[in-house]
Amino acid sequence: MFGGVAVANITEDIRTGLNLPKEVQGAVIADIDSESPAAKAGLREGDVIQEVNKQPVKNAKDLVAISKKLKLNEKILMRVYSQGRSGYVALEAK
Repeated sequence: MFGGVAVANITEDIRTGLNLPKEVQGAVIADIDSESPAAKAGLREGDVIQEVNKQPVKNAKDLVAISKKLKLNEKILMRVYSQGRSGYVALEAK
């Protein structure tokens, strides 16, 4: 979907470590390249991707499946849980 981003499922250890509320689901960013489009859009390690283009993301597998359907240079709108709140981030698939 966007190079330079590694995601993982939210485990209980991750949930506790990031102080995530129980209702937050998605794919947590485990590693991110500072030069990637996602990092330039403001995403960082520990953020949780909850939705991509209105499609819910329950885990890392969901995110990978959705990302395979994206076209190069397609505009992406993601709902992301970061630092205690959800918000939207727009970027372009590379």
